[in-house]
Amino acid sequence: MAEMQLTPEQLEALEAERGRLERSFKFTHGHRVRYDEVDAQGVVGSGSWLNLLHVARVEYLRNLGLFLEGGGRAPIQLVVRRVGAEFLAPA
Repeated sequence: MAEMQLTPEQLEALEAERGRLERSFKFTHGHRVRYDEVDAQGVVGSGSWLNLLHVARVEYLRNLGLFLEGGGRAPIQLVVRRVGAEFLAPA
């Protein structure tokens, strides 16, 4: 499998976007990665990313007060219709 190489310009653009997102989005949630989510080298496998993103999404909604246990009493219902991931560089 060929390794994807980013140009310096692409790396700079990615860092700029990361900085912009960090300045505008101030939510963090700690999560201990579990044994079944990593490969032999300790890297989170691509099959685990969507599950981890779902955990973060639920915690973010809880933080906003939009996700209540049981879901039925929540002010709004947020349903995931479609999800995908594009891997830009190796871990």
